[in-house]
Amino acid sequence: MTKEEKYIREHLGNESHFRVPEGYFDSLVPKVMERLPEHSDAKIIELRPSLLYRLRPLLYVAACMFVAVLSFSIYMDGTGDEETESTMTAQTVTGESEFDEVADYMMMDANDIYACLTTDY
Repeated sequence: MTKEEKYIREHLGNESHFRVPEGYFDSLVPKVMERLPEHSDAKIIELRPSLLYRLRPLLYVAACMFVAVLSFSIYMDGTGDEETESTMTAQTVTGESEFDEVADYMMMDANDIYACLTTDY
């Protein structure tokens, strides 16, 4: 306990100085009811949910589908580039000199090419 707390407890004591007047809660309910307006004057307001509020679940589904399709397209764009390039290279080879360049690039000799052509996959 600090010095300030000791000083306060010595001079004021441990009693709670906040008290409710006698019979306060007995007369509270009738006083509050007198101040309320009559029920016949009250207006009833019907609250309808807005269109955006009602369509919110559909918007969530659409956003999830958009993210899924976008992610899939980005993933598919990044994969398969090597296969596409090799396929395009093989398809564009038309002359014998170009074929020799491709064979040199792939480090294949005639025996390797023959083995690839005769092997059943």
